[in-house]
Amino acid sequence: MSEAVRVYGLPWFDRVRSVEDQAAKWYGRHSDKSPWRNTRLPELAVTLYRLGEVEEALKLFEAPERKTTPPRLVTEARCVERWLKAQARRGGEAIR
Repeated sequence: MSEAVRVYGLPWFDRVRSVEDQAAKWYGRHSDKSPWRNTRLPELAVTLYRLGEVEEALKLFEAPERKTTPPRLVTEARCVERWLKAQARRGGEAIR
């Protein structure tokens, strides 16, 4: 499934909006609110990774979780955080 998203899904999204626009307009990059108030936090982190902004993506997870953050968002976001950390350790290149 992930291979199909990479091969077919990402190119489609990239034709609709640039990766930079996706991060800003769809996923709330540079928003003033806490990352944990952003229901698209996992998607924003992966999009930042695609931009080669791994450090910026990992910084999103440094803010403390809010008590009102939905448990599913916490679970999904922490999974993405672990994946990003593994990519950073391996020196993984961004998939653009």
